[in-house]
Amino acid sequence: MTFPKKFMREYLAQVETLKNGVIRRSIIEAENRMEAVHKMELWFWKQFQGSLGQAVNVLTVNDPYGEVHYGLHFNCGRKENRYLPEEIVERLLREAKGELMRDTRRGRPHNPRGSVCRIKRRRDFGKFLLPNIKVMKSGALYYRVVAVPQCVRNGRRYRKRKQKDIRLYARHFTEALAEISERGLHLTHARTAKRNVKKRSLALLRRKIAALEVPSHTLV
Repeated sequence: MTFPKKFMREYLAQVETLKNGVIRRSIIEAENRMEAVHKMELWFWKQFQGSLGQAVNVLTVNDPYGEVHYGLHFNCGRKENRYLPEEIVERLLREAKGELMRDTRRGRPHNPRGSVCRIKRRRDFGKFLLPNIKVMKSGALYYRVVAVPQCVRNGRRYRKRKQKDIRLYARHFTEALAEISERGLHLTHARTAKRNVKKRSLALLRRKIAALEVPSHTLV
């Protein structure tokens, strides 16, 4: 049995230093830019053995097939988005419309900087639409429980309460209610917190779901 030959593309790697300018060029074949960057990293180390410092400071890999574009799922740290020539960086910055900047951090040997980085991290803190049930922008549900109870003696706090959010498999409120009951998460909280909190009642959650203006079978 014969398999069809993979379609290979050609990429150009260029090593350029401030002192000597362009000192080496190499063309390598790969299926995509991510594979090309990986091969170029191996080639760079074999050729220079670390004598030029970190590759990110001197190595660039072109993007002849337009694989690098800014979008919703753009990841600055992925290989296909590293070692970008200046013209590609400028295009990315225009596409990002203020969400990206040149990565000028110093970096470390095993954690080199990228070509670009985000100006502000896209953190999703979620929103509590029900008592102790947090809804993320992605639609994921989390149930908040007490991991470490607070310790107070004679009016003085010796230990601060610590909470954690447990990811639920359910995607809808009614399913989440059944999952919390089945996994006993409300009971776990009661044992850890060493108290019975009214808002942990499943009956209360059931009434809250029924009272929501949004139907209980949907999150949006």
